[in-house]
Amino acid sequence: MNRYIIFTLIIGLCILLTGCWNYRELNSIYIVSGIAIDKNKETGLYDISVEIVNIKDTNFQPNIESVVLEASGSTISGPIRDLIKTSSKKLYWGHATTLIISKDVARDSVLPTLDWAARDQEPRLSIEVFISGEDTAKELLDTKSLTTDIRLFEIDTMVSENRSLIEMPVIKIYELINELDIPKTHSVLPMIKVESVHGNFTNVLSGGAILNKDKLVGYLSDEEILPFLFIRDNVNAGHIKLSDKNNPKDNVILEIFNSKTKIYYNLSEGNISFDINIETQVSIAELNTTTDYISKSGRKELKNKAEKFLQRETKNLIKRMQNELGLDIFGFGNIIRQRDPNTWKKIERDWDSIFAKLDINVNYNIHIRNSGRISKPIEVFK
Repeated sequence: MNRYIIFTLIIGLCILLTGCWNYRELNSIYIVSGIAIDKNKETGLYDISVEIVNIKDTNFQPNIESVVLEASGSTISGPIRDLIKTSSKKLYWGHATTLIISKDVARDSVLPTLDWAARDQEPRLSIEVFISGEDTAKELLDTKSLTTDIRLFEIDTMVSENRSLIEMPVIKIYELINELDIPKTHSVLPMIKVESVHGNFTNVLSGGAILNKDKLVGYLSDEEILPFLFIRDNVNAGHIKLSDKNNPKDNVILEIFNSKTKIYYNLSEGNISFDINIETQVSIAELNTTTDYISKSGRKELKNKAEKFLQRETKNLIKRMQNELGLDIFGFGNIIRQRDPNTWKKIERDWDSIFAKLDINVNYNIHIRNSGRISKPIEVFK
C-alpha cells in the first residue's frame, strides 16, 4: 500500500513540476526564419545571409520586420558564430524553415552545407532545401513578400500550406542526406527565382536542380517537373494543360485529384526493362474550345489526347536524361537494388551506362471524373 502511495506521489510531482528545460524569453533572442548560402567568386569565401524576425513594440502594438544579417568566412559555421558576436541577441534556429543554396555553392558541393546543418544542434533537419535560380541566394532575400513580412517564412508557407497543390519536388535536409546515401540515386531539388508579380518583385517556385551525387549538374524545366513527379509517384494534385498547335487559343485544363504510379521491373535473358503504369483521376477545370469534350465520345477523345500528351512529355524527359546527362533521377536503379539485390551487385558499377540504353515503357490511364459545376461549354446566343 505504501509503495502504491509513494509511486502515485512521484507521478503526480513529475506532472506538476514539469517545465521547459530550455525556456528563453522572446526579447532575448532573434528568431531565424532561414538562411541563404553563397560563395564569393573573388575570395572563394562563403557569404552567409540569415533572415531574422525583428519584433518591435510600436505604440503598444507588436511590429514585425525582416532583418538580414550577413557574414563571410572559409566555413559555414564560422560566419554563423560571428553573427552572434555582432548581433545584440542570440540567434534562435528552432523555427527556421528554409535553406537556400546558390548555384555556385551547389556546383562545388552541397555537402559542407548539409554537414553544418546535421551537426549543429539548433537547426532542425526538417528545414526545406532550395536552389536559387538567380545569380546568388541572397537576391531572394531582397524581394518583397506579398503575404507576410518575412520572406523565408512566405516560401515555407507557399510550400507547406499548398503541398497538395504545387507541382514541385519538395525535399527536406534529412531526406536529401538519405538520398545521397543511396547508390546511383540523383536528387532533384526545387528552385526559386525572382519574378515580377503585379509590379512587385517576389519569389516563385520554378523548375528543378539536378544533383550528380553532391554536385549541381543540370536543371529540369517547369514543363518537365510534372512528368518527373508522375514517375516518382509524387503527384498529389496539379493541372494538365492541353492545347492545339494549330489554334493556341484552343485549350483545355484538367485538374488532377489523385494519381498512382506502379513501376514493374523486368529481367529477361540479361536484358533489363521497366514498365511504368500511371493511373490518374482528373476533372475538367477549364474548357476554352469549340470542340465538344463533354459528350461520351468527346470525353473519350479528351482522355486519349491527355494520355498521349503525358506519354510524350514523360518519354521526352526520360530520353533527355539518358542522352544528355546519363543520370537516373527517377530511381530505377534503386528499384533493382531493393527487388533484385543479386542482379544489382553485378550491374551497380555500370549502372550509368546501362541506364542510358534502358528500355522504358510508359502508359497513362486517365479517368475523367466530371466537368466541374457545369456540364457543357458556355455558349453565346447567336
